[in-house]
Amino acid sequence: MFEYHFFLLTTRSYTHVGQGAAESAVIDSLIQREQPYNIPVIYASSLKGAIRDHYEFILDKKDEADFLFGSQEPEELELNGKTTKTMYQAIVNFFDARLLFLPVGALAKYNYYYATSPYVLNRFAEMYKQITGIDYQLQLELPSKIETFISYAKDKNELTPWIEGIQGNNIHKDKEFLNQKLFGIKKDKMAIFNDELFFALCRDCIPVLEHNKLDDYGISENKFNEEVLPYDTKMWFFISFPDTLKNDPTITTLITKLPDKYIQIGANASLGQGLCEIEEIKNDY
Repeated sequence: MFEYHFFLLTTRSYTHVGQGAAESAVIDSLIQREQPYNIPVIYASSLKGAIRDHYEFILDKKDEADFLFGSQEPEELELNGKTTKTMYQAIVNFFDARLLFLPVGALAKYNYYYATSPYVLNRFAEMYKQITGIDYQLQLELPSKIETFISYAKDKNELTPWIEGIQGNNIHKDKEFLNQKLFGIKKDKMAIFNDELFFALCRDCIPVLEHNKLDDYGISENKFNEEVLPYDTKMWFFISFPDTLKNDPTITTLITKLPDKYIQIGANASLGQGLCEIEEIKNDY
């Protein structure tokens, strides 16, 4: 049997976890995406590598890393006068970090909203219930297939926000509801799009940054651009490990220490990119 823990990952700077060179002539380097809808994702291998680095160097737990994450290099052992090389399998299994909310620009009460969709929200809730047996109470209304998106407002006269050139519908709620938070986001800053439009946002509204590569004399050699996840993107992932180890101090350290400091994930650390915050998700989060 396995023990499972769910986590919320929030980008605290532009974050580029790349999938390699793009075939498009417009963008040189794309972020990782999952098919078939091209939704941003951070693959488990990238996530595991970043958390391993964090665990080894930031938390100063290098000696325990092989136990949790598996061997990176064979370890030589003496057995009956013979030298053998052994590799250790990881104890902790990591799963892809999947999108929950994507910040997008708006003309409204706020200059940006947190966009999501029924597919994205239901996927999290269903996985959470299937693994934990607990219904995660999202307590959100979802748009119909013919609505562009819905947002929440107290005043009936409040203008419906325009988000990336798209107008939606306001649903009127009391102040108590609007001030409630889900994954750290006030509900009046959420915009829940129909699935088709949200997939289009994920395709067309991801920020692109331009970089200029300089030679040793400060002369431009090449300009290139890359997609990045915007600040405050919300994603979720989970880990698993044998339940016989749930009280192991090494496992406990991993779970409790992850939220202590930001983790650097992806490229361009020297430019202040890739800073991410990780918090464990509880049912009342």
